[in-house]
Amino acid sequence: MGDSGRIIVGVDPHVTSMAAVELGARLAAGLGTTLELFTPVYNSHISLAHFENRESLQHARDLLVRRYLERLEQVGAKLGFNGPLECHASWDHPLEEALTRRVLERAASLLIVSLPAMAGSGGRPLSSAQWQLVRHCPAPVLLTRGRTWGAAPVMSRLSIRPGAMAVVMSLTSGSSGSRSDLRVASAERYTPATPGSGACVQ
Repeated sequence: MGDSGRIIVGVDPHVTSMAAVELGARLAAGLGTTLELFTPVYNSHISLAHFENRESLQHARDLLVRRYLERLEQVGAKLGFNGPLECHASWDHPLEEALTRRVLERAASLLIVSLPAMAGSGGRPLSSAQWQLVRHCPAPVLLTRGRTWGAAPVMSRLSIRPGAMAVVMSLTSGSSGSRSDLRVASAERYTPATPGSGACVQ
């Protein structure tokens, strides 16, 4: 992890699964880092075409952002996370670019994002926007589909090779000794945009 010791969980306002949030809390607790829940907010109907003036437009945007911030705060309160926890929502889009901007702004050391159930390893390939997030985010990206980790996973192998077909992180469960690989699977080759960046699908 970087010196900032901050994990950001990108919470899509349209996704109901809290798998990414729960994973972020678990990792932050184990690493002793700050956990931030972040939601980029956008609605194409909230534009000048639908409001009389910019003041009314800004008021509507602020109300929507506040609604999602309150949702994040409610989620955070239910986590049972005892470490430093921050919640932030802002008007920003597209989602992947907003996440990258937030990571840059907060100098985060890890970004966690939830994938649709069938995206990534074993399902349909990652979308172009998801690949752009992996390539351009200045911090490592963990893409999760909600799979449960073992009681005490230990990283035993991390393989990030430019030009490789996948980024693989091997975790060994401390209780059972079983090993599972987390990987990005795609027909296209993966090339990190910055040294040390990478992604895995859990």
